[in-house]
Amino acid sequence: MQDSKEQINILRLSVGIYLKIAISVIIISPILITIIPAYIFPIEDNFFLVGLIAALSILDFLLSMPTTIVRMYNIGNEKFNLLSKYNLFSGISRHLTLIISLVVFQSLIILIITILLRRLFDLYYANKFMEKLPASAWKPIFIKGKFKEVINQSLYLSVSQLIQVSVVSIGAYLINKNYSLAELGVYKSSFDLASKIWFISNGLGIVLYPRFSALNANEDKKELVLNKVIKFTKVSWIIYNFIFIAAIIIVPYINFLLNIQNLYLFFLLFFGLCLNAHSNLNFEFLQSKGKFRLVSFLNLSIIFIIIFSFVLLNNRLGFITIGYSWLLSQLIYSFSIDFFVIKQKEYQKRKYLSLDLIVKVILIVVSVTIFRIYY
Repeated sequence: MQDSKEQINILRLSVGIYLKIAISVIIISPILITIIPAYIFPIEDNFFLVGLIAALSILDFLLSMPTTIVRMYNIGNEKFNLLSKYNLFSGISRHLTLIISLVVFQSLIILIITILLRRLFDLYYANKFMEKLPASAWKPIFIKGKFKEVINQSLYLSVSQLIQVSVVSIGAYLINKNYSLAELGVYKSSFDLASKIWFISNGLGIVLYPRFSALNANEDKKELVLNKVIKFTKVSWIIYNFIFIAAIIIVPYINFLLNIQNLYLFFLLFFGLCLNAHSNLNFEFLQSKGKFRLVSFLNLSIIFIIIFSFVLLNNRLGFITIGYSWLLSQLIYSFSIDFFVIKQKEYQKRKYLSLDLIVKVILIVVSVTIFRIYY
């Protein structure tokens, strides 16, 4: 985007929308604070604590809004070098404050408050490193009908993002409903550590989505972009399977540092997360082509597969079921989303599909075989 009157008007409209959302969240927050500990995460004897976490999460969301607007402004203007500096220093300060808080105070309440206060660091680093919005952009405008128009235009994108977030959260919900806090802790620690593989795909997603959107709007470049995405998809399968195999070999030797409580569960989750990270490229590509309904349907299917397989196998496999459910869902998801990208190519589909399938099946078999040898 270029600095212009139109861009400033869009930013002012965005600020207005965020204010409306903030007011709505504040109004419904008492309901959320009551429902979440009672029905979504009902933890015995910790009703107050879960309610407090819900309240602080709402406050965290509200405090994150100004930084989110600045980030989106920089992403829209493709200021990725500035964004990377912000992400680096924001991430370092966030993790340092969390570690210090945990070591010094050893209190869950203080840890939660520290997580909340990190938003102040985010605001500081956003102001220091990223390109500032024009002062006039912070003056909200409320145009009758515009709010509904923008919401309608962004609805499918927002829904697809919401469902993707739900995919990440569903495992914790299932474990919390069926097992103890100790087992929930084992699952969360394993998943959080394994999800560090996302640092590659998430960074690519931020950069590639606006680029893909611009290139797909150009008829002369659409076919070229599609060909490159298909080629990179094959390379991505190799890279992430190699990372998984390398982790199988290396992680046991450094587990005294990582302190992973259940290596078998960790690797099931990690393999699924590698497949998910691989799929993020095609996820962003399909979204850039306006395929929001399709990606929403695929992510809804993942949630269904995780829940269905967990319910079906839980009595037989126990706690480890969540690892198998996650891996199964990501295998289906990665094959499916790659298929729909290749399907965008109107000619020689069978050639691409057959070769693509053979490569993927071989890589999956190799990875699973090595995993079974070690575990």
